Amino acid sequence: MDELLKEESIRLLGKLIYDISKTFGGDLYNLIKQKVKANDNYLHSISSRYLISFFNRYGHIQVLGMSKPMYLTNIYIEIQMLDSLGNDRYSSVNKLMKFFKENCDSNRSLQIIDDNKSDGIKTAERENRLMVLGAPGGGKSTYLKKIGIECLKGKNYKLKNYLPIMIELKNIDSDNDVYSLILNELEVANFPNPSLYLEQSLQNGKILLLFDGLDEIPQELEKKTINDIRDFCDQFSKNKFVISCRLAAYRGGLNNFTNIEIANFDERQIEQFINKWFKEKSKENRNYKDISTECWEKISSNEMQATMELAQSPLMLTLLCLVYNYQQDFPSNRSLLYKEAIDVQLKEWNASKRIHNNPVYKDMTLPFEELLLSHIAFKYFIKDEYFFNKADLAEFISEFISNNLNAPKYLDGSDILKAISIQQGILLERAKNIYSFSHLTFQEYFVAKYVDDYDLLDVVIDENLTNPKWREIFILLSGIMKTGSDKLLNSICTKAREVIKEESMLNDIFFLIDNNTKRSIQAKLTDLFILFVYSSNIDKYNGVTRVLHLIKLVDKQLAKKIESSWIIDKKYDTDIHLNLYIELLDELGQESLICKNLNNILKEYKKDKSINVLKSFLSSMNFNLSQFDKDSKNNIYKYLDTLAFLIHCKKASVLVTKENWKIIEQQMLATID
Repeated sequence: MDELLKEESIRLLGKLIYDISKTFGGDLYNLIKQKVKANDNYLHSISSRYLISFFNRYGHIQVLGMSKPMYLTNIYIEIQMLDSLGNDRYSSVNKLMKFFKENCDSNRSLQIIDDNKSDGIKTAERENRLMVLGAPGGGKSTYLKKIGIECLKGKNYKLKNYLPIMIELKNIDSDNDVYSLILNELEVANFPNPSLYLEQSLQNGKILLLFDGLDEIPQELEKKTINDIRDFCDQFSKNKFVISCRLAAYRGGLNNFTNIEIANFDERQIEQFINKWFKEKSKENRNYKDISTECWEKISSNEMQATMELAQSPLMLTLLCLVYNYQQDFPSNRSLLYKEAIDVQLKEWNASKRIHNNPVYKDMTLPFEELLLSHIAFKYFIKDEYFFNKADLAEFISEFISNNLNAPKYLDGSDILKAISIQQGILLERAKNIYSFSHLTFQEYFVAKYVDDYDLLDVVIDENLTNPKWREIFILLSGIMKTGSDKLLNSICTKAREVIKEESMLNDIFFLIDNNTKRSIQAKLTDLFILFVYSSNIDKYNGVTRVLHLIKLVDKQLAKKIESSWIIDKKYDTDIHLNLYIELLDELGQESLICKNLNNILKEYKKDKSINVLKSFLSSMNFNLSQFDKDSKNNIYKYLDTLAFLIHCKKASVLVTKENWKIIEQQMLATID
């Protein structure tokens, strides 16, 4: 049972309803007092009906096709508020780009966040008129529901004296204005003389009004409804008001409201949400295995940085949890995952929120819009730009329309930009007249789409294959292209080997590896792992772990065995982990002379501790310790990273010919002439 429906919450709400009536005095208070005297359960009946009604409508989360709803309180993560909007902090594209580039290594988010953030509930406690702004799927509605629940629990010192009433503004119509929807909440719960109770509660400042979705008011009633809300807030100014609205749609018009923006989730919040979501999911089935740790480890890995950026949005994070729960993994073809995320943003979420359609928008088909977005993404990305001036962007959209014979010619670039920004949030206004994609991941996806649509693979390989900022795009492109992956993979392999053609000592190490075509790539990589540990000065964090990562990409089970058996930190201290090493090498030695030699030496060492394991191993391989300098190490690390990039592209590809990949695998650890 949710805490909101427990007897203590019912009792506290009943007491609040009675205490509020005390402030009225007069006939209504006397009526309630008489009813309480005549029926001990009178207040219990009203409060339980109100709580059940509130809980049934606002106490659950069920989005994106979730099979069952989840209790909001069980998966809610305390959100953070930006104390000022982007418009207030930055005024130029250059400033935004500077801030992004300074932080992009640790955070790919295009939302510019400073250190001035405040707790969501504390903000609601502090402010009497609060305008909550944010991107689509950013958690605005959930935040308002949480405020209402905190009030109704009766334990929050600053909120417990208010009766929360939540109104979904999308329900406004010609028969139901703001006041009638508010009154209906009390009528449903059988409040005594609900009209008078509401009137006097408002006069005495005892109500917390939660207006959700200012941008969801039907267009024909928008002006009137906003005026009604403004007049209502002014007339009953003693009460607390919280209103939510999409950031792009808010145009002011309400007096004395504090505007705040919901901050993206940070890594701590993402991890908390994943843990809570899968814990709640496990309650649906007692045999369900909690996979929250695996999900978090996967999404927080270096190879999933683009996916982690998506997870900063609560809606996108929910989608990622659903995908991981269904597949027990994220798809190797990330383009499929991001396509699904974009479809959610473009279609499903607006449909579920019942956002009214701008007339401009009705003449824009989804394929037309996706093509437009791919043109925008590519135009700015090739110039290394992630933030776009409004006038320049609107002009570009107008030119795109004028050059398209099938596009409605009456559409205006500024109107289309406004519609996309407000209704779908694929493009967001980050500062006054400055836009960006809502997620850098979305811009990268649309760039990859553009390259595929216009057959630019050869061009981007020649110009950008070694450019780190294009790496994610090439991985996405691998999953989007129906053909062409062989050409891309061959190009990556060639570039990788060019990096190390001058590294003679690495060539000597490669010479020790049996590169027979019948041997698996994971066996050869394991040889390289052992050689780096026992025959080189390659350090554990920058080098050896990179090789282990490559093994993990091609054979997770083998990598898991090595990780659990081999303590890289103690590569020369074999005593403690000797039995684990031998056990692993017994298994690996069947396919590897290198593993077999080391295993024999370790078994001898187990009998005679005077043996120098390192020297004995080098002697058995007729090899000297490789002492790489700093530049050589960096080249090796770059080579290993490129091999990881190569494998990612292969795994994401729709079609890779067997013979071509066999040749590439043969070249990965082959000596260089």
